[in-house]
Amino acid sequence: MTDSIRTIKLHDIRVSENTLWRHLVVETADGVTGTGEYTLGNAGPNLQSDAARLLRPFLGKAPSPALARPPEGAGLETCAILSALEQALCDVEAAQQGRPVWQSLAPETAPAPLHIYANINRRTEDRSPAGFEASARLAMRQGFRHFKVAPFDDLVPEICGTAEGRARIDAGLARVAAVAGCLAPDLSLMVDCHWRFTPDAAAETLAALADMGVGWFECPLPEVTDNIAALANLRALAHAHDMRLAGLEMSVSPDQVLPFLKAGAYDVIMPDVKYAGGCHGILEMAKLARGYGTAVSIHNPSGPIAHMASVHTALALDNGQLLEMQFDESPMFTSIVSEMVLPEAGTVVPPAAPGLGCALTPQAIAGATSLDVAGDTA
Repeated sequence: MTDSIRTIKLHDIRVSENTLWRHLVVETADGVTGTGEYTLGNAGPNLQSDAARLLRPFLGKAPSPALARPPEGAGLETCAILSALEQALCDVEAAQQGRPVWQSLAPETAPAPLHIYANINRRTEDRSPAGFEASARLAMRQGFRHFKVAPFDDLVPEICGTAEGRARIDAGLARVAAVAGCLAPDLSLMVDCHWRFTPDAAAETLAALADMGVGWFECPLPEVTDNIAALANLRALAHAHDMRLAGLEMSVSPDQVLPFLKAGAYDVIMPDVKYAGGCHGILEMAKLARGYGTAVSIHNPSGPIAHMASVHTALALDNGQLLEMQFDESPMFTSIVSEMVLPEAGTVVPPAAPGLGCALTPQAIAGATSLDVAGDTA
């Protein structure tokens, strides 16, 4: 008899006031388990029960990653849930093959070690310039060579032209300057804007960041069709300052990124394994992006399960791009999982264990808010 999905259980783990890591665990009739993550900021209070309803029809189906492909036009929450299912089924498939996920995704690939950059933003609770500098120095002591900050707190496009907006931009620039000032010349600094700027304010800020040695400018404008031309102009300006423009971390499908690729809006697109259709979804987007000369660097300020899925997918891409990693947000990043492949000197070697090589511990599951997709509390 063909193997089938016997159970799907959902486990939400509270990490902090602002962070809830959401997980999905599949078990097949043959007893093989796989795990995925669908953490989604600003999700509604019923996301777990919504996930259960969406996933219930998958019980009894054959455990193929292709099963989890989102329907055309699906919204972000649906894509996040199905992306987690896809990750879990990639984990199952590779475990059944006795291979790591990266090798299951790209059997002919012999990837080089993967270079990681430290996103120090979430661990920086002290939002002063000194607080950002302290986070950067800690990451440097742990061997990282590439760093990202998101310094423009509380800025929104609507106030960019006001005195209040100018003050918030200046505060962000002071944070970046503190980090830039402590980095050696051979280390790199990246800035994430979280869609907070207007085109004019973004251009002015880009120039100021370039003077500090920043080489990466991410998500400066809201990613709507009306801003595509402005993004292409910003990309040209970035090139004049020896910078790269990056974005599209919330993209869910190739169709969504295609207008930006056609317009040459970005040097780098940043699909996330939690939203973009899981591991195979990112590979599909990367294939499309290559046709337009656009690089792919996976967005990954995530929990440990999505992190491992991102590591495997980045290794399968084998494209020489850096991979993001949340740095020191919580000790739970390592404590809630059975195994974790951590970078040494900012580098990860290809994991050899079958599947993701990483699963939630029984203790983590016992402390989670859980739901069995079949209808009973897990």
